[in-house]
Amino acid sequence: MTKKTKVKVIYIYNDDHLPVHGWMHACSMCDLITSHTKFYSQVEKKNRLYEFHVFLCPYCKRQTKHSLKKRMEYYKSTQSYIKNLLE
Repeated sequence: MTKKTKVKVIYIYNDDHLPVHGWMHACSMCDLITSHTKFYSQVEKKNRLYEFHVFLCPYCKRQTKHSLKKRMEYYKSTQSYIKNLLE
């Protein structure tokens, strides 16, 4: 019998004035209020699976797709957040 892994979904966004459990938050790159999220990654740690979704407005999503500089900024800030959270 295998042990089941619990999944914890974590949403990444910039600080805002909106309710924590709401469906709109500040874009993680530009602070624009958005409901759009983008799946980032899954990480397993101590028999728990973490799934990360990032709030990203349509403009920043396009920027990360077409600009290497913006994509690197996005990955660097998101990885830093995840590293700090899981330590």
